[in-house]
Amino acid sequence: MTVQDLYPSITYNPTLACPGTTIFIDGSAVVLPDPPTIDPNITDWTWDFGDPASGANNTASGQNVFHDFTPSAGSYIVTLIADGVCGPDTTTTTITLLPKPVVDPGPAVTICEGTDAHLSATVTSSVPIVSIDWFGPGFFDCTSCASPNVSGLPAGGPYTMFVSVLDSLGCSADTFVDVFVNELPVVFAGFDQQVCTYDAVPLSASTSAGAFPFTYSWTPGTEVSDSTIDSPTALNNNQTYCVTVVDANGCISDPSCIVISTYPIPTIDPDSPTLCASSNPLTNTFTVNGADPASLFEWGLSPDYGLITGAAPDSSNITVDFPTGVVATYNFVCVITDAATGCMDTVPYSFSIDPGITVSITGPPSICRGAAAMLIASGATTYAWTASPAYTFADSTLDTQLVTPTVITGFTVVGSTGTCSQTTSFILLVNPPPSANVSPITPVCGCGPVTLDGLASSPGMLYTWTSYQGNPIVDTTLRATTATICSTDTFNLHVFDTGSGCSSDSAVVAVVLSKPDATATVSPDLICNGTLTNITLDGTGSDTNPGTVYAWNSIPVLR
Repeated sequence: MTVQDLYPSITYNPTLACPGTTIFIDGSAVVLPDPPTIDPNITDWTWDFGDPASGANNTASGQNVFHDFTPSAGSYIVTLIADGVCGPDTTTTTITLLPKPVVDPGPAVTICEGTDAHLSATVTSSVPIVSIDWFGPGFFDCTSCASPNVSGLPAGGPYTMFVSVLDSLGCSADTFVDVFVNELPVVFAGFDQQVCTYDAVPLSASTSAGAFPFTYSWTPGTEVSDSTIDSPTALNNNQTYCVTVVDANGCISDPSCIVISTYPIPTIDPDSPTLCASSNPLTNTFTVNGADPASLFEWGLSPDYGLITGAAPDSSNITVDFPTGVVATYNFVCVITDAATGCMDTVPYSFSIDPGITVSITGPPSICRGAAAMLIASGATTYAWTASPAYTFADSTLDTQLVTPTVITGFTVVGSTGTCSQTTSFILLVNPPPSANVSPITPVCGCGPVTLDGLASSPGMLYTWTSYQGNPIVDTTLRATTATICSTDTFNLHVFDTGSGCSSDSAVVAVVLSKPDATATVSPDLICNGTLTNITLDGTGSDTNPGTVYAWNSIPVLR
């Protein structure tokens, strides 16, 4: 005989969950042992979820049920009573609910206007967190991270920031944190000021908004009497001062700045920036610029007050005569009480007389007409040449000039270095050369003497005759002499003036003409003495050029 029994069983889904999650629970049953296999034929499924806090929902009937366990973590014993063949019978299973995630956003956040609120959520969870979400007013730099920053919140609050987390079981937790924004203090350093150079200038900062008391900070701190008070004294009258305020909430204002500047100090300016000791007269005019014309000008403190020769020395414009030829520095002081600003300024001024320059010209005292002279200027940096009578220079700004005047000429150069200049002149004599004149030479035939005639040349000079072909000259030092030539030659007469050093040359050509050809034959060339014979004289082969003259003669020849 086989004894069988009913065995019910329980399954559920999800197997891991947290409070508040719906759990789906299924019942099943079999009759064991088998064979024989018998249908349990369950007629009643009765459930107890072990969750009395759920009240009437703690029990249910049916094979497939669901239950929302009360929102607390822990273990619940679920009981199933199945009734059918071999029944009723009971079975249990334990469903354990994991705790929900816990998110802690921390305490309320207090910030100053214009700064970011730093939020931070601390999450406690038994399973991984799959998402975190922030939302609220302002601009989040990250809505899905644990620690976002929120900007753009105006002063005021509270501003509520919500955060929600979700774990891998699908369980979530929500909470919020408040943000309070304290307004910034606002400070005003005052309006820019323009003051006199030596004025004591008080600064004054006024504060609005923010929470009293306030702490002040001026920069640059070393340029004020006390950088930690609202109204220090400026120690530098040409400075930009900035002040910031920290209020009782620790909020820092934006800086506010004030520019303190001084009225420009007048200047003393000369008409001529420099004067040279070599100038005469040495006079300059000094003018005070930058002050109201109606101001008071006092020059009495000037160490060289005695040199002021202007008609009204205590004015904005004075004339000073300096000693000629003295290289020195002179000092003047003008005390100016400005009619527009009320400022009193003591303006010193020094003026130096430069040593000047010495310009000179070197060159030959005279030249012969047609020759060139080199004139060299020195003692300056730049030069400007002129001449009288007028002369055209290749470049009149060079220190060295190569000139070829035809008459006595005065050359003048203005040399300059900086603002100093000097003018100097040079007279260049131009001597006329002696006259060299040679008379023409009559052509000669063959070898013969020729007359060298230079009597038309200047008398009282040194004379030198030369032959281009090297033919002999009877006396090369005479104005008129003779030479013998056998071929055409050129003779030159050099005339030298020992007084001026000038010379001239004149050349003449002596032409040698070739003799005409003469050819004579006689036929017969032999006759008997005492016998009268006709002979033929033949000049064939002689010169036949037009104008040729023939002359026959006989010369007895004794044999």
